[in-house]
Amino acid sequence: MKKILFPTDFSANANNAFNYALHLAAKLGADIITLHAYKMPQIHVAHLPNTAYQIMEQQTENEFAQYQKAAQEMHEQAENEHLSQVNIIHMLEEGLTVDKILEVSEKENVDIIVLGTTGATGLKQVFLGSNAARVIDFAKCPVLAIPDSARYSSIKRIAYACSFEKIEKKHIEEAISFTRLFNNAELHLIHADTTHTYIGEKRMNQLRSEYSQFNDIFFHVIDTLDVIEGVDFYVQNNDIDILAMFTHHRNFLEKLVTVSYTQQMAYQTKTPLLALH
Repeated sequence: MKKILFPTDFSANANNAFNYALHLAAKLGADIITLHAYKMPQIHVAHLPNTAYQIMEQQTENEFAQYQKAAQEMHEQAENEHLSQVNIIHMLEEGLTVDKILEVSEKENVDIIVLGTTGATGLKQVFLGSNAARVIDFAKCPVLAIPDSARYSSIKRIAYACSFEKIEKKHIEEAISFTRLFNNAELHLIHADTTHTYIGEKRMNQLRSEYSQFNDIFFHVIDTLDVIEGVDFYVQNNDIDILAMFTHHRNFLEKLVTVSYTQQMAYQTKTPLLALH
């Protein structure tokens, strides 16, 4: 893992998520690309060409000055955390926030996007509305969402929530690879069973047999009435540092008839959520 993309809106929550990204980058030997996207005001240029140009020019200057100040503060934050060795690259882009996150993540071929789950200004619209689903749906790399209450500590336990879909084997392998990035970390494969039948245990036993050679992978079926509550209960009571779930892009019709548990967890979990695609 060599590149981490960190979108920021300069809020306190973004600063907390940046602290997490700093420690993650130091642990993995990765660079951080910070990104701030801003939107120019809507002006009818045809009527006031000179005034419109001046307003847009001033907006750009203001955004640049604000980002320059924020960039300095981020470097100071790295020094305060004794992580000044982390290479930080800054990008200021004009455009819609989510579109720029997706565009830069592909252009820079980043390995993971690390972002806060709430924000005071621009990102508030991203992580409290349908735009959050766009980041999770369309990003081609993993997305690590950091709640405002989360603080970085050594990553010892990662849980992956299994749904037993046919395409899931690839994502379990991804979760294993991600866990291997952290020395002596455990991976917990969990399944929230709302059917109250033997099917969940049967499928988990199949996974247990398939990965029996690993002594750092654990298998658990949670008997619950609600998937989100069951997964969250396990995470909170087993000191899980990161919860991983897989997601895939759904068309409009699929969104009408299915539930994205990954997106629901992103809104309410107090534990960092890793969305695998």
